[in-house]
Amino acid sequence: MYKTVSASSEIAHPPDNPHWAEVIRDIRHFDPLPDHEIVPAGQAPPDGYVKVGWDLNRTLPAYRVKTAGQEELVPFSPAVRRPIRSATIDQRITGFSDEAIKQHWAQNQRIEGIRAKVEAAATRFLVPNRFSYTGSLDKRGRIDPFAEVDLSEIRRPGFFGNFPWNEAVACIDQYTNIVEFEVPRETNEVLRLGKSDPIKLRGWYVEGKGVTGPNGTTHRALIVLVAGRSAETLTIHHPDDSVCRWDENSGEWMGIPYPIAGKNSEFWGGRHWRSYITAFHQAGFDVLTVDKRGHGISGGDSSSNTNEQAEDIFRALNALETGNGLRIRTPDGQQYQGTEAGGILLAGMKAKEIPTFLCGASQGSMVVMWAMHKNVKGACDFERPEPRRYGPLGYNIRGALLLAPLSGGLGSRSQLDSLAEAYLRTEHNIQFMPSSEIVSNYAKWPALFIAKGTWDFLESLEDTIETMQRIRAPKALVVVRGGHSECDWGVENLKYVQERVTSFARSILTDRSFAGFGAPNTIKEAVASAPGHWPPFSHPYDGAVEPCPRI
Repeated sequence: MYKTVSASSEIAHPPDNPHWAEVIRDIRHFDPLPDHEIVPAGQAPPDGYVKVGWDLNRTLPAYRVKTAGQEELVPFSPAVRRPIRSATIDQRITGFSDEAIKQHWAQNQRIEGIRAKVEAAATRFLVPNRFSYTGSLDKRGRIDPFAEVDLSEIRRPGFFGNFPWNEAVACIDQYTNIVEFEVPRETNEVLRLGKSDPIKLRGWYVEGKGVTGPNGTTHRALIVLVAGRSAETLTIHHPDDSVCRWDENSGEWMGIPYPIAGKNSEFWGGRHWRSYITAFHQAGFDVLTVDKRGHGISGGDSSSNTNEQAEDIFRALNALETGNGLRIRTPDGQQYQGTEAGGILLAGMKAKEIPTFLCGASQGSMVVMWAMHKNVKGACDFERPEPRRYGPLGYNIRGALLLAPLSGGLGSRSQLDSLAEAYLRTEHNIQFMPSSEIVSNYAKWPALFIAKGTWDFLESLEDTIETMQRIRAPKALVVVRGGHSECDWGVENLKYVQERVTSFARSILTDRSFAGFGAPNTIKEAVASAPGHWPPFSHPYDGAVEPCPRI
């Protein structure tokens, strides 16, 4: 098995949880040795090992894949955790529910050294923890997210078409409405910060032309697009700025923090994320994307409560129908507020009527997962002292589109992650990582698309394949050679994923054939299915890597 980490052996197992081969906190600390069980029984053993550059700088197991007539080793991230051979796959549910992880925390928090480890692991999720870079470089678009805001001061897509950014997203300016939603404070802010005033979420609603079906009919549908942790929809990303640099001393790619003196970007990855908005709009969809609470031009002191951020999706849909707490600035500069704003968007349909797809990346994928759970199962307020009670919400959600997700939930993470999540929920009223309530209800989901990199540190291909096997509805797993963030995958891989995800959503919406979509059943099949495009910085520097690949 994997090499055991001493800190993990100090952690007791919950009473209804099987003993796990506890390993490492995440794949960034993986230490491959020949006698380790890299893949589970029944999976092909790796053909070798290869050094991965950004974003891991680790040696990982790899499969030999033939690309354009040549064989090459393609690395993949192994699972960081695996049950003992006698444990069943469904014990990932019973052992990692909200109740189980809270019992586990109650058992372990008094063990010497455990609380300190857990608190250290959870520190970056504690309140206040905002991300506010929009407008830090160029004052056009700089607003106070907690104040009354002139919507005309918020950046539009056309802003990013200016020199030197020259982004394709500028072409959707004439279809883009600035939107603002009023939503309540979350539990942490009310109970621990004493704040009860509402906050505002702000972003774009881009009206589409409709998706053409196989018989020529036009279908209006909405994509709700939720960005990853720290990502802000409207930050400047200069095309010459890179995510990392080569460090000669360490012989590794090192991340570049933004904003940074001498650079021209407020944050890295914004232009890549906006390209998804453009791709969905070009496919005919309406697109709604707002900065999550605690991010960018939206209010809120907490950026980490994915359950509350999921609830915000439905609050926004309802507001677009009723106008409650809604302000809109249209492409021609007209402004509407309250009831006069209700019904202007959503293609004239009601909130529960319009066909909708939820798309999220990384933390955004966890937001989508909680939202899907609310829609097919009901309330899941595990961070609240008095949880709400309601059944399935029943919106017309046609599927989830997940990029680099944590779809296996806490059952695919380390013991430390489970304890940290329980600590956040019980002592700080913050709900972040999905517990097994999500996993146990996948069979109710209407459709699922997942795109991920082969060496994603957040979740292994093994865990993702297990998720796909739980889905009974239409599904697709798209794999690229790359790490965690879709912004790191490179231009070719990004375009490939965007073509696949838009085609999947179109097929679901218009009942087209699903020919060409697949869900690999083995890790090797998944690795081999990735196109032959290597992302920039995926190998040690040899002087030939394009320093600033553009999109």
